[in-house]
This record gives sequence, structure tokens and C-alpha cells, in this order.
Amino acid sequence: MQDILRRFAIAAAIIAVATGAIYMLHFKSDNYSFFDFIKGEAPPRFESEAFTLAPFPAMQSSDVPILDALNQEIAKLTSAVTPAVVSIETSTEINLPSYAGALNRPRYGELDLGSGVIVSSEGHVLTNYHVVKGKSRIRVKLSDAQGRSVLYPAIIIGSTQNLDIAVLKIQSERTDFTALKLGDSDRLNVGEMVFAIGNPYGLQETVTQGNISALDRRISDGGPTYLQTSAPINPGNSGGPLVNIYGEVIGINSIVVRGTGKQAAQGIGFAIPANDASVALQAILEKGAPVLGYVGLAFSDIPAEIRARYPDAKGVFIDQVFAGSPAEKAGIQAHDMAMTFNGEEIQSKRQLARLIHHTEPGAKVEIITRRRGEVMKFMLDVESLADQGVVSERPDDESSELPQSGSKVDRDFLRHFGVQVGPLFTGSPSGVKVESVRKGGKAALLVQPGDFITAVNDTVITTPAEFNRAVLRGRDQQIIELRIMRSGRLIRAVIEPPF
Repeated sequence: MQDILRRFAIAAAIIAVATGAIYMLHFKSDNYSFFDFIKGEAPPRFESEAFTLAPFPAMQSSDVPILDALNQEIAKLTSAVTPAVVSIETSTEINLPSYAGALNRPRYGELDLGSGVIVSSEGHVLTNYHVVKGKSRIRVKLSDAQGRSVLYPAIIIGSTQNLDIAVLKIQSERTDFTALKLGDSDRLNVGEMVFAIGNPYGLQETVTQGNISALDRRISDGGPTYLQTSAPINPGNSGGPLVNIYGEVIGINSIVVRGTGKQAAQGIGFAIPANDASVALQAILEKGAPVLGYVGLAFSDIPAEIRARYPDAKGVFIDQVFAGSPAEKAGIQAHDMAMTFNGEEIQSKRQLARLIHHTEPGAKVEIITRRRGEVMKFMLDVESLADQGVVSERPDDESSELPQSGSKVDRDFLRHFGVQVGPLFTGSPSGVKVESVRKGGKAALLVQPGDFITAVNDTVITTPAEFNRAVLRGRDQQIIELRIMRSGRLIRAVIEPPF
């Protein structure tokens, strides 16, 4: 009897659960309860809403003919250039224990993604050096005429770490690849419309639009200059092209600024100018690697206070002379003004960097400078950039402590700014290392212990004292922009008042 009652109770519970489930799935509403369902009352019927959707757009093409034409032109441009943009998949072979038989096959680690652009009909691809550095397997993905993705193996023809450029060759018999022309990046102006194309996060043929925000971001003869753009550049975009309205490659997308918290950076990306990439490309295809000149200078525009003192000043302002460099051996000093290079008048930072890079190592060149009003001539033996580990040391200026001299206002500001740095030593890159950051300060949102700071407001620094002086100048200029190297990536941290 008890067994029968137990079975009846279980069956009743199952029926109740099933009934409740049916109610929850089909009939539950604010106006219809479970008890209404049990009593057998029908659920309320849904009354459709009256609605009228807008039948026309807010504007017709005839109302905005210029914008309509611009929209069509951008779409036409995009369809013309995207076939030459490739996704680059890279991986590294993993060393596993050797086993006999067919199991002993190459195994590859995690897949990394980047972008590139085809620059020859034979399938030569320009990309960033850091995209393919240390990779044992490289594959290139592009779309065919039917829009289907095709994967090709690729090899590295040559690369240059100094310029962050690599040239790949697609392994195919084809000689009809769609290629893009390298434009003249020297003719760019701030404000021009540009498009960054690549494969961020593996999303193939992604196009973002922006403008040229600034030119000549970082100048020395020890590495590339950069174009700054507002076109968003995301992870996976590295190596892809920055194109102008004519579909010419005017830059190779390279890096993006990332901040954190309230200081998160948006719309700040950097690209290697096409002219620099073109020099590297031709040298790699002809010689296997670029052979670039080096004299050991970092330079910037002539500061306003110098121009006020010398209204007729021409050329560029030398921020730093690297230790052991040809420039140091010849006697050139920081704060000289370089006016001519081998007889050619210096008009801009970019021009001087290119003149140096295009000079064959071993050549003798003359640089004319101005030092405190006195014109001076120097003869230098140009060296190869590839041989340089650029270092600048000043042992008398290595203290990582805050300065004890100077005004109390300056010392208090540096303490409040809260970035304490220490020196680097021989064999390290030029700059200073962040030892500690004050919690709660603005800088703490962007700067981390262990970062390497190489410049402040485009002034190259080599010692803690130089860093402190540059920060104080930035305070007076109402902006402090730090150039940071973190885990091999260049980051620009902009700190504005209130500090």
C-alpha cells in the first residue's frame, strides 16, 4: 500500500512540475497567473500595437550631393585597394620529444596575426619586422576574385629591425597579384584623409578612416620616424598599409598608443612613412638587407627660445649625441644647430634623417653647425646603422634620487608627479628605467615600474637628471608627453594639466 502511495506522489509531482514548466514557457505574463492557468481560464490575447515606420531617409542624395559622392568614392577606393592587403599568420615550431614513425611531425605553437601589403605583381609583401620576428612558419591569406580566402606559404626575403620593416615573398608561381604603389610620404600634410587597412583581431580586410595628425614623430638617425594618424589601428593591424585617397601606400601601420583607466588613449596610431619603407624594400630586394648610414645624432625643431635669440637660425636642433658615435668623435655637441649636411642645406628633421640613412657607410661627410652664434665645420666617417647598439652614458648624472638642488617648487612638483627613474648601463638602449610610480597620481595611470622612457616631449633623454629637467620643461609648456618602451612596444603617454 505504501509503495502505491509513494508512486502516486511521485507521479503527481512530475505532473505538477510539467504543468508549471508549460505555464512558464508559454503563458506566463503579468496579467495571467498560474492559478488562472489551473482554473482553465484562457490567457489574454496579445493586442498588436499600431505603428508607422518612417518611409523615407532624413536626407536624399540630391540634398547632400557632395557627401553622397564622397561616400561612393570611398567605397570605390576601398574595393580597389583591399585585394592587395593580406593577413599574415605566424607561428613557431615547438620542440617535442622525438618519437619514431609518423608521429614525429613538426608541431607549432600559438598562432599570431598581423597584416601586410602586396607591393609587386610577383607577390612581394611589405610588413613590420616585429610581425615575423623569430617565426618559423609564415602563411599569407588573401581573397581571390570570387571573394574566397586563399592561404599561401611565405618566406622572409630580408628585414631590418632598426626600421621595423620586413619583406616577404608569397610562395606561388603567380605573377598577377594585385599590388599597391608606394606613395611619396614627404608630400603629406597634416589633416589629409587616410585609411588604415588590415586584419585586426583576425577580421580580414578591415578599413578605418582618419587623418594625418602629425608628421616626424621621433627623429634621430638611429631608427624610423613615424606618421601619426587618427585612423584607428588595433592589434593585428601591424604591417598593413595606410593609404591616401589615391590608393597609394603612404605608411606601414606599426604601433598604437594604449593607456589605462581615465587616461585610455584613443585615435592615436603610428605608421612608418612610405619613403622609409621604400628605401628598405629596394635595399632588401637588391642586397638582401638595407645598408643605412649612421652618425649618432638625435634632433628636433629649433626651440622657440633659441629662435628668439637667433632669428636667422636655420636647420635643426641637436638634442643628443650618442656615445662613441661618429658625431661625438668629430666634436659635435648637444644643443648645436645642424645647418648643412655634405653641402645640402637642412630644411627639416625628416630630411636630415633621410640624408644620413642614404649615405653609404664608410663615406666622409661634412656637417656645418652653429654653436652659440659661432659657425663650425665637422668631418665625419659615416658608419652602418645595422652595427649600432646606440647607448649614451653620463656617469656623473646617474642618480635615481630626486634632485636636491633647484627650487622647492620644482622639487615638490617632481615628487607630486611621482615618476622616479634610474639610469641604464652600457649595452642597454638609450633612456631611463622607471623604478617607482606614486600611487594616485595621473602618471600612475600610464606609466609602470620597469618601463623604459626614451624621450619627453620629443627630447631624447639619457639620464635621470635629464628626465627631471625635461619633465619640468613640460610642466611649463602645459603638456608632458612620454615616449615609453614596454615589452618591445612603443607607447606614447600624454599627461595634461592638472598634473
